[in-house]
Amino acid sequence: MNQEIERRIYIKDGIFYLAYRWRSILLAAIIGLLLMVGLKYVFYEPMDDASAKEVEESYERALQVYNVGKDSYESQIDSYNHQLEQYQKYMEDSILMQIDPMQEYYASASLYVEIPVKYLNEIPESANMDITDQVLGAYENFVRNGIDLSEFAKEKKMDEAMLQELIAGMTDYESNQIEVKVIAPDEDLATTLLDEVLEQIQSQSAEINKTVRAHDEKVLNKVSGVCVDEELLDTRREINTQINAVQSLLTTSKTNLDKLQKPEEVVVDTGDSALKKSLLKFGIVGCLLGAFVIIALYACIYLFSGFVTTETELKDTFGCFMLGAFAPKYKKQFWVDKWLYTMAGEEKRSDEVIANRIAKNIMSLSKTGQTILLTGTVSDEILQSTLTALKDKTEGVNLLVSGCFLEDASAIDLMSEADMVLIVEQRKVSKFAEVEKLLETVVNMNKPLLGYIMY
Repeated sequence: MNQEIERRIYIKDGIFYLAYRWRSILLAAIIGLLLMVGLKYVFYEPMDDASAKEVEESYERALQVYNVGKDSYESQIDSYNHQLEQYQKYMEDSILMQIDPMQEYYASASLYVEIPVKYLNEIPESANMDITDQVLGAYENFVRNGIDLSEFAKEKKMDEAMLQELIAGMTDYESNQIEVKVIAPDEDLATTLLDEVLEQIQSQSAEINKTVRAHDEKVLNKVSGVCVDEELLDTRREINTQINAVQSLLTTSKTNLDKLQKPEEVVVDTGDSALKKSLLKFGIVGCLLGAFVIIALYACIYLFSGFVTTETELKDTFGCFMLGAFAPKYKKQFWVDKWLYTMAGEEKRSDEVIANRIAKNIMSLSKTGQTILLTGTVSDEILQSTLTALKDKTEGVNLLVSGCFLEDASAIDLMSEADMVLIVEQRKVSKFAEVEKLLETVVNMNKPLLGYIMY
């Protein structure tokens, strides 16, 4: 048997291996607790009043910085949310934003202003400006600020401010004209809104004649149609850019607020309660540390010691047939031990019942008159007690027992005389390496292996 041992380790078996040693773990935890508490008590230095005051002031400064930063970020977040809500509302309610820039309906007309000849003679030669400009300026100001669309908005069930965005007035002082242009999502709104604006301009002409300068006005080139509005495209791009910028700023502010950490509250206590709290904290740490160290030690022993710990490991590792396993010989048990054994499924079984089962397996796997050798890496006492338990139950089969295979060289001579070999091993005592040597000897001597018995 020259193959390398490939041992299977089951998590459940490992956990119960540690759990059965709960007394040692508890003791190590108590020792760790006492050591840490003792060290802390010996080296404990109470905080004086000056140091305590400094700690409190440091905490107050840190808390103030935190509150200022928190209020600032929350204010920014509220402001950015409000801006986004306004942008959203404008995009939903604005008539201008409902217009398709690639198919924009428009209606426009030019208002021509002329000063009668009889009034021109009254202008002094020293005048340094065209008096028509005064009239044009008055009309331009009226188009921008004087148009009243409240009744029109009620009739159309629209917002007056949104309608004002659709009107534009452009003055050409060289030709004494004002171009009034209206854009809209549809042709009907464009033409009716232009008519409303022109009507109000003409009704305002009497006031401008009276307060600014006598003049004549005419409406020219009244047209409507569809066009591509690149300026409106640029406006939409600019608004989307502004929305994206505000959203980016909002995300940054939220991230900064999430990263902002409130300083831990500091409770300065210079009396006995401070010592008690400190000892409690170090006691918990010592308890956990002591338990961790002993658990790590037991885990290393379980993983690297090479002991056979469960009744099925020889079957899983070497493929041997298990004839039976006697119940472990437990020491005096506490209720915790009984509960753990029950959870692991290792309930107490009668040795007589197990011996009968093993005897039946031996009789079924062997022939009458054959000699079977009981050997193993366990003590001579266990081998002899196994022979005693099985001899009367295996009529027709000759059972021999050798000494411990590792200590008694006669075991090899007896093996050569036997027809079959039955090995006996013990949990937490037998080692894989030693069992492997025994199995190699059985194979080398060309003896059939009947199986194994586990204690």
